[in-house]
Amino acid sequence: MHTTTTTTTTTTTTTTTTTTTTTATTAAAAAATTTTTTTSTTTTTTTSTTTTTTSNATTTTTTTTTTTTTTTTLLLLLLLLLLLLLLLLLLLYYYYNYYYYYYYYYYYYYYYYYYFYYYYYYYYYYYYYYYYYYYFFCYHHHHLLLLLLYYYYYYYYYYYYYYYYYYYYYYYYN
Repeated sequence: MHTTTTTTTTTTTTTTTTTTTTTATTAAAAAATTTTTTTSTTTTTTTSTTTTTTSNATTTTTTTTTTTTTTTTLLLLLLLLLLLLLLLLLLLYYYYNYYYYYYYYYYYYYYYYYYFYYYYYYYYYYYYYYYYYYYFFCYHHHHLLLLLLYYYYYYYYYYYYYYYYYYYYYYYYN
């Protein structure tokens, strides 16, 4: 017993563009004429599959035909184009919004970074400045008022040092 099977597939695509013009005239005024033009594109795809089976002296032929019709109007194309444009604008919005916040926090990070170091060396200088005056005036001349003033400014700047130190690390890690 000898069997031979042959399959042939044929695809045909036909595109038709149809333009429909509708003119409406109002009976009351002959000048009131409305003209509407509609353009549509119809694409028809036909797929035909033919299977031929030969077994001994018997030949069997089977044909399957599938037709797909797609109609696209100009209005639909414009709506799709508008949708793509809105999607592009949305992507650009999130893109620039992300970079805006990135540079915003990047700027504030370096702002507090230099702010912190500025005050660090500023108070560091004042610490030794009052430390020097303490030993010069208080230790040698025993001025109680200057001693109290020294301790006041010492803890005052000590407090601000750690205050800006805390804010630096807060903005650095957040």
